[in-house]
Amino acid sequence: MANTPTYFQDLFDRADNTDAGNGWTLTGDLQIVDQTLRQPASSATAGTNARAINTSAGAGSSIGPNAAFGIEVACDDDSTARDISILARGGFDEVNTDDYYGLLLQWSSTVATLKIVKSVAGSSTTGATLVVTSEMNTNVNGIYDSIYQNLMMVVRTTPSGVTIDGYLNNEAAPIITYTDQLDPTWKAQNFFGLRFHDDDFHVAGHVIVREFWAESLKDTTDAEIHEPGFWNFGELKSACREFALRDSNSLINADKWGTFVNMALEEYLVSIGQHDATEKTVAFKIAASATEVELPPWVEATNGFVYETAKQETYGVITERAFVENYDDRSSGSPYLFRLSGRGPSGGLLLKPYPIPTAALSCEILAYGSAHRMIEDEDVPAIPQGECPAIVWGAVYYYAAQDNDRSKMIMAERRWEKWKEMGRLRVSQRVGQGTSHMITSGISRMGRSSSGYYPSKFGHRSWGGRWF
Repeated sequence: MANTPTYFQDLFDRADNTDAGNGWTLTGDLQIVDQTLRQPASSATAGTNARAINTSAGAGSSIGPNAAFGIEVACDDDSTARDISILARGGFDEVNTDDYYGLLLQWSSTVATLKIVKSVAGSSTTGATLVVTSEMNTNVNGIYDSIYQNLMMVVRTTPSGVTIDGYLNNEAAPIITYTDQLDPTWKAQNFFGLRFHDDDFHVAGHVIVREFWAESLKDTTDAEIHEPGFWNFGELKSACREFALRDSNSLINADKWGTFVNMALEEYLVSIGQHDATEKTVAFKIAASATEVELPPWVEATNGFVYETAKQETYGVITERAFVENYDDRSSGSPYLFRLSGRGPSGGLLLKPYPIPTAALSCEILAYGSAHRMIEDEDVPAIPQGECPAIVWGAVYYYAAQDNDRSKMIMAERRWEKWKEMGRLRVSQRVGQGTSHMITSGISRMGRSSSGYYPSKFGHRSWGGRWF
């Protein structure tokens, strides 16, 4: 099952009310005050685990196992310890049966502290602690009292456990991190929320939240979930480092190896051409009298044929130059060819029918895209697992060229070029089965011939082996 990318935001920009609305369930006298979420100025329940938990539609379990949560928060009196925690993953039923991960920011006099905590059945443990006074937003006098801070928690499932990253004030990298490998909470984000705590049991209302947001990190399908032992982004980088390791000069950081790996993946797919790993069927409609249709922005190339579903007819796709030399685009009627001509407003290739259609058409085309850029270590490259060693040699070649290591560069280049040559050979065998001379429109795809190929709307295809 796919996890739908979800984004939730609340600016609390509504009238004062003890009911926060927008899916929030409040405990401990929390309420909307002056378009912020806070405890009232005086509360008998101050310091007793006041919480705001959200289970609204689209913001609960559908956000998926990998997500980011952020708040904009301030404290207007740090004379005693006061803190705010972002809570995620698990259930929040009663005070004594809480299960969650949390990122806690505490103000106490002139010291601010970040903590990553884990709670199981209401029993809390601290996974990591960091004093962050210098990272806090301050006024001209260096005071962070009443100054808003931006706090973000990222929760990710990895093969070895659950990793929590903490960010403060829009830093590009986490300043605190913790991986829970001892009985991690493998739950989705069934709930998320906030916990307010104040050591002064008689004066509350000093911790103020004026924005909360939650976002799924990516759309994860079953086919993309990493299983230990398979190639993923992190393992590709590790393999590159092992191949390149010679002395201290080889120890470039993981981000640099990540750049080389992504460059190698892109070059591999571009050099091979119509790799079936990036092949997708794109369905589109063309209205009567329409002169063009824009393909999705991810499309980099097509197989050169458009299939009209109603008539079960296949039409060729030519270049703009070939069209200008042979046709007049002022004609109208039933299209019998298409041309690619530039890109549209969204960045997608423009596909133009000829002649201009007098009736609406429903069509399909086989399209090929570029590789998705891998970012997280768990990301899986957009090629078959058996071809991933090619990417290692490509990345090592880039590194050797940068390091001016000619012997290693020659060795890596030979293997890199050999892998690309084998990839091109596989694709040419498959593409050669689908030339314009073999198109047989309207014949069932189940009609296997003695040659081992069957005719289809996109050309002849092998019905045995991986290129089916």
